Amino acid sequence: MVKIWDLKTAVRDGYLVFKSSNPRIHVPYEPCLGIIGLAPDPYPTFPLSSSSEDEDDAIDIKYLTPGSTISLPVKRRGALLTIADAHATRSPAEACGTSVEMAAKVRIRVTVEKNTKPFPFTFISVPAITITPAANEPVETKFSEETHYSFCGLDHTLREATDVALSGLVHRVSDERGLSRREAYMLFGAVGRLRRLDDPEDDEEGFCEVESVLPFGVFV
Repeated sequence: MVKIWDLKTAVRDGYLVFKSSNPRIHVPYEPCLGIIGLAPDPYPTFPLSSSSEDEDDAIDIKYLTPGSTISLPVKRRGALLTIADAHATRSPAEACGTSVEMAAKVRIRVTVEKNTKPFPFTFISVPAITITPAANEPVETKFSEETHYSFCGLDHTLREATDVALSGLVHRVSDERGLSRREAYMLFGAVGRLRRLDDPEDDEEGFCEVESVLPFGVFV
Protein backbone atom coordinates (compact mmCIF):
# COMPACT_ATOMS: atom_id res chain seq x y z
CA MET A 1 0.00 0.00 0.00
CA VAL A 2 1.37 3.40 -1.04
CA LYS A 3 0.40 6.60 0.76
CA ILE A 4 0.76 9.90 -1.13
CA TRP A 5 1.00 12.89 1.22
CA ASP A 6 0.03 16.42 0.19
CA LEU A 7 2.81 18.72 1.38
CA LYS A 8 1.55 21.95 -0.22
CA THR A 9 -0.01 23.41 2.93
CA ALA A 10 2.27 21.79 5.51
CA VAL A 11 4.56 24.81 6.00
CA ARG A 12 1.60 27.17 6.32
CA ASP A 13 -0.50 25.02 8.64
CA GLY A 14 2.18 23.14 10.57
CA TYR A 15 0.61 19.74 9.87
CA LEU A 16 0.00 17.16 7.16
CA VAL A 17 -3.41 15.66 6.47
CA PHE A 18 -3.40 11.89 6.95
CA LYS A 19 -7.17 11.67 6.48
CA SER A 20 -9.58 14.52 5.78
CA SER A 21 -12.65 12.76 7.23
CA ASN A 22 -14.01 9.64 8.97
CA PRO A 23 -11.96 10.25 11.09
CA ARG A 24 -10.04 13.46 10.42
CA ILE A 25 -6.34 12.96 11.22
CA HIS A 26 -3.56 15.55 11.17
CA VAL A 27 0.12 14.67 11.56
CA PRO A 28 2.60 17.33 12.78
CA TYR A 29 4.89 18.76 10.11
CA GLU A 30 8.41 18.32 11.50
CA PRO A 31 10.88 18.31 8.58
CA CYS A 32 14.14 16.48 9.25
CA LEU A 33 17.04 14.82 7.47
CA GLY A 34 17.65 11.09 7.51
CA ILE A 35 21.18 11.16 6.09
CA ILE A 36 23.99 13.62 6.73
CA GLY A 37 27.59 12.59 7.11
CA LEU A 38 31.16 12.50 5.89
CA ALA A 39 33.17 9.89 4.05
CA PRO A 40 34.33 7.03 6.29
CA ASP A 41 37.88 5.83 6.67
CA PRO A 42 38.62 3.56 4.97
CA TYR A 43 36.18 3.94 2.10
CA PRO A 44 33.46 1.28 2.23
CA THR A 45 33.58 -1.77 0.02
CA PHE A 46 30.76 -2.69 -2.33
CA PRO A 47 28.14 -3.90 -1.98
CA LEU A 48 27.53 -1.81 1.14
CA SER A 49 26.69 -3.74 4.29
CA SER A 50 23.95 -2.57 6.64
CA SER A 51 26.04 -3.94 9.51
CA SER A 52 28.94 -1.56 8.87
CA GLU A 53 30.44 -0.12 12.06
CA ASP A 54 31.17 3.18 10.33
CA GLU A 55 27.82 4.64 9.27
CA ASP A 56 27.87 8.21 10.56
CA ASP A 57 25.65 9.30 7.67
CA ALA A 58 22.64 7.10 8.52
CA ILE A 59 21.43 9.38 11.30
CA ASP A 60 17.69 8.79 10.80
CA ILE A 61 16.45 10.60 13.90
CA LYS A 62 13.63 13.14 13.89
CA TYR A 63 15.61 15.74 15.85
CA LEU A 64 17.86 16.70 12.93
CA THR A 65 15.51 19.59 12.15
CA PRO A 66 15.77 23.21 10.92
CA GLY A 67 17.93 25.13 13.36
CA SER A 68 19.79 22.14 14.76
CA THR A 69 23.57 21.79 14.82
CA ILE A 70 25.46 18.59 14.12
CA SER A 71 29.18 17.97 14.67
CA LEU A 72 30.86 15.21 12.66
CA PRO A 73 34.43 13.88 12.90
CA VAL A 74 36.40 14.29 9.65
CA LYS A 75 38.05 11.00 8.72
CA ARG A 76 39.10 11.59 5.09
CA ARG A 77 40.79 14.49 3.33
CA GLY A 78 38.11 16.70 1.82
CA ALA A 79 35.45 15.31 4.18
CA LEU A 80 32.98 14.71 1.27
CA LEU A 81 29.79 15.90 2.98
CA THR A 82 26.63 14.03 1.98
CA ILE A 83 23.02 15.08 2.67
CA ALA A 84 19.93 13.08 1.67
CA ASP A 85 16.71 11.36 2.75
CA ALA A 86 14.50 14.29 3.80
CA HIS A 87 11.30 13.60 5.75
CA ALA A 88 8.23 15.77 6.35
CA THR A 89 7.98 13.98 9.67
CA ARG A 90 9.48 10.82 11.09
CA SER A 91 8.49 8.45 13.84
CA PRO A 92 11.39 7.09 15.91
CA ALA A 93 9.73 3.69 15.50
CA GLU A 94 9.47 3.87 11.69
CA ALA A 95 7.42 0.68 11.91
CA CYS A 96 6.60 0.62 8.19
CA GLY A 97 10.24 0.77 7.22
CA THR A 98 9.76 4.31 5.92
CA SER A 99 8.50 7.71 7.06
CA VAL A 100 6.85 10.62 5.25
CA GLU A 101 9.47 11.03 2.55
CA MET A 102 9.77 14.26 0.60
CA ALA A 103 11.94 16.20 -1.84
CA ALA A 104 13.69 19.15 -0.22
CA LYS A 105 16.08 22.02 -0.78
CA VAL A 106 18.41 22.17 2.21
CA ARG A 107 20.43 25.24 3.19
CA ILE A 108 23.25 24.60 5.62
CA ARG A 109 26.22 26.41 7.07
CA VAL A 110 29.44 24.42 7.29
CA THR A 111 32.29 25.28 9.64
CA VAL A 112 35.58 23.42 9.87
CA GLU A 113 36.92 23.37 13.43
CA LYS A 114 40.66 22.79 13.31
CA ASN A 115 43.07 22.10 16.15
CA THR A 116 40.27 20.94 18.44
CA LYS A 117 40.23 17.87 20.62
CA PRO A 118 39.27 14.96 18.36
CA PHE A 119 36.04 13.14 19.13
CA PRO A 120 34.90 9.81 17.67
CA PHE A 121 31.15 10.32 17.76
CA THR A 122 28.39 12.47 16.28
CA PHE A 123 26.81 15.24 18.37
CA ILE A 124 23.50 16.99 17.69
CA SER A 125 22.22 20.19 19.32
CA VAL A 126 18.47 20.75 18.88
CA PRO A 127 16.65 24.11 19.18
CA ALA A 128 13.54 24.49 21.31
CA ILE A 129 11.39 25.53 18.33
CA THR A 130 12.02 23.74 15.07
CA ILE A 131 9.07 24.66 12.81
CA THR A 132 9.26 28.09 11.19
CA PRO A 133 6.69 28.87 8.46
CA ALA A 134 7.01 31.41 5.66
CA ALA A 135 5.84 34.24 7.94
CA ASN A 136 8.84 33.57 10.22
CA GLU A 137 6.59 32.99 13.19
CA PRO A 138 6.73 29.77 15.21
CA VAL A 139 3.78 27.45 14.77
CA GLU A 140 1.88 26.42 17.87
CA THR A 141 1.00 22.76 17.51
CA LYS A 142 -1.72 20.97 19.43
CA PHE A 143 0.06 17.64 19.42
CA SER A 144 0.60 16.37 22.93
CA GLU A 145 1.09 12.95 24.42
CA GLU A 146 -0.62 13.82 27.69
CA THR A 147 -3.41 11.59 26.40
CA HIS A 148 -2.46 8.78 24.09
CA TYR A 149 -3.09 5.23 23.04
CA SER A 150 -0.66 2.88 24.71
CA PHE A 151 -0.18 -0.86 24.45
CA CYS A 152 2.43 -2.97 26.27
CA GLY A 153 3.93 -6.08 24.75
CA LEU A 154 5.50 -8.77 26.94
CA ASP A 155 7.42 -11.68 25.44
CA HIS A 156 10.64 -13.67 25.61
CA THR A 157 12.63 -11.59 23.10
CA LEU A 158 12.77 -7.88 22.32
CA ARG A 159 11.57 -8.49 18.76
CA GLU A 160 8.59 -10.56 19.89
CA ALA A 161 7.63 -8.02 22.57
CA THR A 162 7.81 -5.25 19.96
CA ASP A 163 5.57 -7.21 17.60
CA VAL A 164 3.00 -7.69 20.37
CA ALA A 165 3.06 -3.99 21.33
CA LEU A 166 2.75 -2.80 17.74
CA SER A 167 0.09 -5.32 16.74
CA GLY A 168 -2.03 -4.58 19.82
CA LEU A 169 -1.95 -0.83 19.25
CA VAL A 170 -2.72 -1.13 15.54
CA HIS A 171 -5.74 -3.33 16.23
CA ARG A 172 -7.05 -1.01 18.97
CA VAL A 173 -6.69 2.17 16.91
CA SER A 174 -8.21 0.43 13.90
CA ASP A 175 -11.24 -0.74 15.86
CA GLU A 176 -11.86 2.49 17.78
CA ARG A 177 -11.15 5.01 15.03
CA GLY A 178 -12.57 3.21 12.01
CA LEU A 179 -9.26 2.83 10.20
CA SER A 180 -8.17 -0.19 8.24
CA ARG A 181 -5.31 -2.19 9.72
CA ARG A 182 -3.01 -0.83 7.03
CA GLU A 183 -4.03 2.77 7.70
CA ALA A 184 -3.46 2.36 11.44
CA TYR A 185 -0.09 0.74 10.77
CA MET A 186 0.95 3.58 8.44
CA LEU A 187 -0.24 6.21 10.92
CA PHE A 188 1.89 4.63 13.63
CA GLY A 189 4.81 4.58 11.21
CA ALA A 190 4.45 8.37 10.88
CA VAL A 191 3.91 9.51 14.49
CA GLY A 192 4.04 6.50 16.82
CA ARG A 193 6.75 5.66 19.34
CA LEU A 194 8.18 2.47 20.76
CA ARG A 195 10.09 2.28 24.01
CA ARG A 196 11.48 -0.50 26.13
CA LEU A 197 10.11 -0.58 29.67
CA ASP A 198 12.10 -3.37 31.30
CA ASP A 199 15.71 -3.16 32.44
CA PRO A 200 17.97 -4.64 29.72
CA GLU A 201 20.46 -5.62 32.43
CA ASP A 202 17.88 -7.61 34.35
CA ASP A 203 17.48 -11.03 32.71
CA GLU A 204 16.14 -12.84 35.75
CA GLU A 205 12.53 -12.77 34.56
CA GLY A 206 13.39 -13.85 31.02
CA PHE A 207 10.92 -11.38 29.49
CA CYS A 208 11.15 -8.13 27.53
CA GLU A 209 8.53 -5.39 27.86
CA VAL A 210 7.91 -2.83 25.10
CA GLU A 211 5.35 -0.02 25.00
CA SER A 212 3.83 1.41 21.82
CA VAL A 213 2.42 4.97 21.98
CA LEU A 214 0.22 6.98 19.63
CA PRO A 215 -0.96 10.49 20.67
CA PHE A 216 -4.67 11.36 20.62
CA GLY A 217 -3.71 14.78 19.30
CA VAL A 218 -3.46 13.61 15.70
CA PHE A 219 -7.21 12.95 15.64
CA VAL A 220 -8.86 16.29 14.96
